[in-house]
Amino acid sequence: MGKRAIVVYAKLVTVVFTVMTALLSLYALRGGYVTPVGHTFHACSVVAIPLLMIVNFVAFLYWALVRRKLWVIVPLIPLLCSWNYRKTIFQFGSADEAIHENILTVGSYNVRMFSSEASGYIATDIMQAMHNDNCDIVCLQEYRDEVPGTNSNVRATVRDLYEYSVVGDGNMAIFSRYPIKAHQEFKFEYSNNGWQWADIQLDSKHTIRVVNVHMETTGVNSALHQIAKESYEGIDLDDMPIDPSSLDAQERSMFNSRVNNDRIYRLLLGNYAFGLNVRSGQAIHIANELREVKQPIILAGDFNDVPYSYTYHTLLGNLVDGFTTGGHGWGSTYRQAKGLMRIDYIFADESYECYEYHTLDLTYSDHNPVVARYDIPNAKKE
Repeated sequence: MGKRAIVVYAKLVTVVFTVMTALLSLYALRGGYVTPVGHTFHACSVVAIPLLMIVNFVAFLYWALVRRKLWVIVPLIPLLCSWNYRKTIFQFGSADEAIHENILTVGSYNVRMFSSEASGYIATDIMQAMHNDNCDIVCLQEYRDEVPGTNSNVRATVRDLYEYSVVGDGNMAIFSRYPIKAHQEFKFEYSNNGWQWADIQLDSKHTIRVVNVHMETTGVNSALHQIAKESYEGIDLDDMPIDPSSLDAQERSMFNSRVNNDRIYRLLLGNYAFGLNVRSGQAIHIANELREVKQPIILAGDFNDVPYSYTYHTLLGNLVDGFTTGGHGWGSTYRQAKGLMRIDYIFADESYECYEYHTLDLTYSDHNPVVARYDIPNAKKE
C-alpha cells in the first residue's frame, strides 16, 4: 500500500507541475503586451519564456513518449501559443539566393564609444566593415565623433565611405550614402539615451525616414559593478538584522553569504524592473511620434530588451521585424550573455521585403552589428 501511494503521489506531482508550468508560460507570453507600470512582475516574466518553453517541451516528450497520456495536450498548448515568439529568436531555413533589384541595406551597431580607443582606428575599421557589407545606411549608438588628441573627427575620416551623416548630442549618429534632407534628435528626460530620425532621399520620388533609437539600459551591468565594488571594499551589503558577533565562525559565514545573495537578487531585479518601466515610457513616446510620419519608416537600434517584451511590441507597431522574415538560425546580438540574447533590432515598413538579416562578428563592443537587406518597392536608387 505504501509503494502504491508513493506512485500515485508522484503522478499527481507530475500532473500539477505540468499544469503549473503551462499556466506560467501562458501568463509570461501575455507579459509582452502588458505595460510594466503597475504590472512590473507580469512584464518581467517574458525573460523566463525560453526556459519555460524548454520545460514545456520536456513535459511534452514525457507525456507523449513515456506515459502516452492525454496530459500531453497541456504542454502542447503553450508550445503552440509561443510560435510567434519562437520566430523572434530562431529562424529555420537558408539564405535567400534569389536576385533582388531595388536593394537597400541598413546596419545598426552599438559601438560602445569605440572602446575609448584614442587613435580612431577602431572607428574607421568598423565603418569599413559596414561598407564592405554594402550597408547604405548605418545607425550607431554610444557613438563618439571626436578623435582624442587630434583636430579630426570620425565623420571626416569616413567621408569617402559615407558622404552624408547626422551626429546628435546624445551619442548617436546616422551615416548614409544618400542625401539626408531633414533630421531631428530627442534626448530622453533624466537619461543619457535618446533617439533621432533622418529623412533620406533614395531618388527624386522616394524618401524614407530612418529612426535610430537607444533605449534605457537594463541596469544589470551597473548592479554587478556596484556589487563588485562593495564586495571589494568590504562594505556590508545589507543591514544586519541580528548581531553577527553572536554567531560562531561557520554561522557568520553562512549568514553573510545569505545577506550578500539577497542583496544581489534585489539589485539585479530592482534595476531591471526600473529600466523596464523607463523603457516602456520611452517606447510609447517614440511610437506616438511615429504615428504622424507619412513616409515609410525604418527603425533600428539598441532596445536593451528581449523580443516579445513590451518595449519590443510598442516600437514594432505596424512595422515588421526583419529577423522574422530574413533571419536564419539563432538571433543573438549581445555578446556578453553567452551569445543567447537579442536586444538589437531593425524594423521596417511592411511594404519592404527583408530577404536577408544577419549579424557581423566584430569584437569592438559588447554588441554585434545587425544588418538587414531590403527590396524597396517603387524605388530606384540613384
